[in-house]
Amino acid sequence: MKHKARLFSLFLFAVPLLAGFSSPSAQKDQSKESPWWGWVVLILLILLIVLWIMWVLSKKEKPAEEVERVEEIPQVPAPEPIPAETEAKFDDLKVIEGIGPKIEKLLHEAGIRTYKDLASADIDTLKEVLEKAGSRFRLADPTTWPRQAALAAEGKWEELKELQDSLKGGREV
Repeated sequence: MKHKARLFSLFLFAVPLLAGFSSPSAQKDQSKESPWWGWVVLILLILLIVLWIMWVLSKKEKPAEEVERVEEIPQVPAPEPIPAETEAKFDDLKVIEGIGPKIEKLLHEAGIRTYKDLASADIDTLKEVLEKAGSRFRLADPTTWPRQAALAAEGKWEELKELQDSLKGGREV
């Protein structure tokens, strides 16, 4: 729809140019020849329309090329599913106050994947994991994480909630 409006506005612009910017009464006084610049404008207008049509058509062809590229991707066979017995169990460590998604990822990379793993982890080991990750984790305080994880591992959710209510950002107040 926009393209038709642009084409129409170009046409409206070109008509006065072709008429020579003169009124009908002034045209009677002039010779019957069209001014040379009117032909130049007409040729330029046609050239612009042709270029615009070529540009629009080139835009429409690109999705077809992308579809062809998708078809060219080799098919890789799906990996065999891992038996349920050997699948690693991951607990949601973000339940522990003071642990967010990024720290949880760091702990997973360090081999701490369950509440039991975290409950048995040494605080110095946890601090070392955080220090290796960089200065952005220096504010995290893992001193209460093993105690919270022990409660979560035992399923003592109400006691965990009470402990977390007494903490501020995972730290004892």
